[in-house]
Amino acid sequence: MALPGQWFIGIVDTATLQILLAPVNVFEGTAGKLNQDTLNNTNMRAINRYASGAPGARLGRMQDFATFAGHNWLASRPIGQTHHACTALHYQCDPDDCLGFTLIKLAPGFAQIKFASASMNTKPGYVVHHSFSRGTVSGHRYEPGTPQMPPHWAHALATYLRGAPFHIPHLAMSND
Repeated sequence: MALPGQWFIGIVDTATLQILLAPVNVFEGTAGKLNQDTLNNTNMRAINRYASGAPGARLGRMQDFATFAGHNWLASRPIGQTHHACTALHYQCDPDDCLGFTLIKLAPGFAQIKFASASMNTKPGYVVHHSFSRGTVSGHRYEPGTPQMPPHWAHALATYLRGAPFHIPHLAMSND
């Protein structure tokens, strides 16, 4: 059971219709702490990514990452390989058949889903939305954001996550 604030990298394997998740350590590559700009969601590189840490995790206490027992294969991925591509390859999926998303547990029965993935979602039917978070931080330069999974896949994924085995009846859906 994940704690509130836990992030997951997710992929939809469109060939096998599997949903695969990998927990993300938001402190990966930060020497165990995040700077104030990142924690306060004002760092352009980390905007809207790490501000919602689980209790203790936001302070970098690794014992609070119960899901990270054993080897963290996401942290040891090859340089340049994205979280989504690493997850697809770890689960022996063909990245060309996969779409990427991020799932953030907010509370029991409530999660946020982000349908963006620069490395996975440039498939037929993908869309690009403007990013409110990036636009407000960058002085209102509203530039297109990250490729989103095609709308019919996003809808199917949200419907699936609401049912068994996930049972997440309340999903905040984000195109950021």
